[in-house]
Amino acid sequence: MTISLLASAKAAALNGTTTAAIDTTGAKLLLASFAYNNGVSLTFSDSAGNTWTALTATSNGSTRSTRQYYCINPTTSASHTFTFGGTNITGSITVTAWGATSIAFDKEVGGHGSGSSVTVAGNTASVTPANNNSLLVTTYGFGAFASSAAASGAWVIAQDQAGAGGTNFGNGQIY
Repeated sequence: MTISLLASAKAAALNGTTTAAIDTTGAKLLLASFAYNNGVSLTFSDSAGNTWTALTATSNGSTRSTRQYYCINPTTSASHTFTFGGTNITGSITVTAWGATSIAFDKEVGGHGSGSSVTVAGNTASVTPANNNSLLVTTYGFGAFASSAAASGAWVIAQDQAGAGGTNFGNGQIY
């Protein structure tokens, strides 16, 4: 099975925003990742009207949460946008579109970083896919003053949204 990253987008703003348009034509999987303040209700939709499955929200216990949504066999578009919102939300979104011959969801694990930057070297939890040649994607969230993330080892950053004080927490996806 061949899996390829087709397109990605990111956006951040106080109380939500819409990403720039990306071409998701041919995607079999869309992943959307969010970092936002704890206790806030997050809203999310896309311009193609897809139905999204929410994975478990994780929290650093004090200020922020992360959550990932996925859509298998989505309706795609050459000018696909993604919108998130909420009241008093200091959030950000990263979106990736993946091409593959077939896709099935297997399992999830979540976590958070801290400090002025994040190094994603792998999660402390063990993840063993059910099938060979699986796509492993992790979402990370970090503080409003973190300016970047770095991947190490075999991990590659698919999309990264920097944090900005007073506006948004940072987040991203690596695979």
